[in-house]
Amino acid sequence: MGWLELCRGKRGRVRMSAEEQLHLSFWRKWMKYGRVPWKFILHLCIVAATTAQVCLLTQQRTHYARSSQETWFHTFFPEGFTFQDRINQGAEFYTIDETIENMRRS
Repeated sequence: MGWLELCRGKRGRVRMSAEEQLHLSFWRKWMKYGRVPWKFILHLCIVAATTAQVCLLTQQRTHYARSSQETWFHTFFPEGFTFQDRINQGAEFYTIDETIENMRRS
């Protein structure tokens, strides 16, 4: 069976009833009438492309997010602060005067 026969269907162009169009799955339509489920294939391609795009964008922006977090901790938290300190006992922010002094120094 050639590609063209696969695309056209093995049994020619047979009309489906309205009930069959609504109730048959893409697989049953393909098996009974030889119709390739192009919409299903297209939707799978769209889902795959969207998933790949989201994964690539997340991977590219992870480095930026981590460096922004490090900058935030370095600027607004006391020296030697670790995120574990915040979980265990709660970290204290700088006072307003300490923040102004740190901004002058940087």
